[in-house]
Amino acid sequence: TLDLSPLDTSSVTNMSSMFKDCANLSSINSLRVWNVANVTDMTYMFGGCELLEEIDVSNFNTHNVNSFALMFYNCKALQEVNLSSFDASNVTEIANMFYGCSALTELDLRPLGDNKCSRAGAMINACDSLEELYLCTFQNITDMSYFMQNNMVNTNIKKIHAEDMNTTNVTNMEGMFLNCKGTEEITFRTYGNSSSTSFSTRNVTNMKSMFMRCEALKSIDLSFFDTSKVITMETMFMECKSLKTIDFIDKTIGFSYFTTPALAGCAAMFYGCSSLEELDLGNFDTRSISGNVPIIFDSNCTSLTKLRVCDKVNWRTIQDATNLQELIISPKMVNIPGGAFGGRSNLITLTIENGVQTIEPSAFASCTGLKNITISNTVTQIGDNAFASCSELEEITIPGSVTRIGYSFGGCTKLRNVTILNGVTQLSGGAFAGCPVLKTITIPYTVTQINAGAFSGCTTLTDIYYGGTTAQWNSLMANTPTGGNESLTAASVHTTDNP
Repeated sequence: TLDLSPLDTSSVTNMSSMFKDCANLSSINSLRVWNVANVTDMTYMFGGCELLEEIDVSNFNTHNVNSFALMFYNCKALQEVNLSSFDASNVTEIANMFYGCSALTELDLRPLGDNKCSRAGAMINACDSLEELYLCTFQNITDMSYFMQNNMVNTNIKKIHAEDMNTTNVTNMEGMFLNCKGTEEITFRTYGNSSSTSFSTRNVTNMKSMFMRCEALKSIDLSFFDTSKVITMETMFMECKSLKTIDFIDKTIGFSYFTTPALAGCAAMFYGCSSLEELDLGNFDTRSISGNVPIIFDSNCTSLTKLRVCDKVNWRTIQDATNLQELIISPKMVNIPGGAFGGRSNLITLTIENGVQTIEPSAFASCTGLKNITISNTVTQIGDNAFASCSELEEITIPGSVTRIGYSFGGCTKLRNVTILNGVTQLSGGAFAGCPVLKTITIPYTVTQINAGAFSGCTTLTDIYYGGTTAQWNSLMANTPTGGNESLTAASVHTTDNP
């Protein structure tokens, strides 16, 4: 134990290496009352004090200090340090400040946030017991690439707080949290009556591998990330094995800043995310991606069952998400391309949201497990074979915004009930051909044309609910070819005047 209470430090300007390598020193009294207002250098001040469990610097006025480098280097027994009084506004060197503080479990770096350092320099490397970390601002660092790996290597940090880390000037976040393997939570904003954050991504262009191999991370909220300038997100969440949810959209207000108009690359973005259960990519802007969105899932994404997609996503993009059961098409995909999702045998539920206009030919053909389909009333065209051979589909409602139904539902062998809403005018040949168990259909009075073969093979049709009068139905039938439509005359017809 060292008692330095009589020591007057008011005129001291240099405390570098003051207690350097005092390996047997177990305590220092009176540090709290020291006047360090004139000190400019604290490099290695307590470095190598391996037995010190407590260093009370809670009252230090460090306004004039320019270096904290190695200040607590290899203080292996240090369990707590309070930096609340620190002023780092003149600090230009902070490298290795806590290197080797292997007993620290929590560290709050926020008081150091006004520093002028151009690098963090292995600031908390080898802090093997650290479980909770509050990051500070580094206002002169614009490149945060591999920030944690290079400066704060500790795979056991369970919780990282980044909400007070002002990153307004940062342009590169590639690999920023790479290999934070033990981290279960990363917070970028505080929550309460109102949320707030200093963490900004508005000038960032690179998020490649940003969270790669954060193997214990379970959920993350990125809905307030401004990604308007981000060019690449390749391997962004690769091998985040425990990640179940990623919020790109704030669910409480239905809004997101996570838009991607500059995004050019996102290959392997979710490779190895074996716990990811659902994902909403509906707000993504893919206009800068050349061709279709590249493959973003691999065969390890076995838990993904629900996905909302944007434009340029097709079956190849999601081909390895083999357990996908629910697909939601967002308004970003105005036109669903031909063959886009055909052959997805595990798909059970499909929702096409307001804003989508066209379902092109064979878009969902041979989705043999598809049972539930919701089509919005903004869809004006359903192409031939769009839902052909969806052999588990039992009922469908077709909005009146679709004027013509082509050979769209042929071969839907379990289709039992069809509802066509007012607005549809034409049922083309083969529209419901090969639907052998079709029993009931609702046809609006707006239908003026039924082509030959529209109901070919619909041998069990029993009831037709027509939205007009008997006279209107008879007129329609008089102009309808009988070939392939024999079931229309055999079924019971319910009209407005003869229900």
